[in-house]
Amino acid sequence: MLANRLGVLIAERQLSIKQISEDTGISRNTISNITNNIKANISTEIIDKLCNYLAVTPSEFFAYTPYSFGFIEKIDEQDQTSISVSTLINQREYVFDYALYFKKFDYEFTSKQRIDKYNIYINVENADGSNVDTELLPIYEKIPLIFRNQLTNELVESIFRVIKKYEHDIKVDVAHEDEPTEYISLKKYLSSLNSKNINVSISLPWADISRKLKY
Repeated sequence: MLANRLGVLIAERQLSIKQISEDTGISRNTISNITNNIKANISTEIIDKLCNYLAVTPSEFFAYTPYSFGFIEKIDEQDQTSISVSTLINQREYVFDYALYFKKFDYEFTSKQRIDKYNIYINVENADGSNVDTELLPIYEKIPLIFRNQLTNELVESIFRVIKKYEHDIKVDVAHEDEPTEYISLKKYLSSLNSKNINVSISLPWADISRKLKY
């Protein structure tokens, strides 16, 4: 996978998109698109102008990793949602399966966080039930930061697609601490919040992150 580093290069030089546009003649929309989309298609003419302007080589303008990722969302007969993450390594496809668990409360999240800070907690766990990710995590740790961020964002987007596709079937554990497990549908729970922006905590194999879900 190839990704442009324009956003990083701009930040390092403390430049503005407006300034670059005025100095190079490249439209602000084009520069914004390249900056916001690391996979954007860029003409060789634009690459040449930007490399000359920033005084970098094409190899410095782009970052590369041999891994590219695909995502498939699914739900089984027991209403267990999961995501399959696939990647090609030496022309061979590998698929890593992760189960998703939804909770209203997470008392194990961290002692420094208020348990009511988030509307919902989503745990992404190995589908085989093991606690340590020995598959995708080692790949994540190998790739440059720009691709780590991309993988995280794409996985979150996949999780949000799961929510939109299966909100009637997904079950949320709404029980308080030390109470018996109690499930209601995700659709019913999210509707009860009566809010267009849902605060979500997502526990990925490599980090706990927070996002807003527009509902």
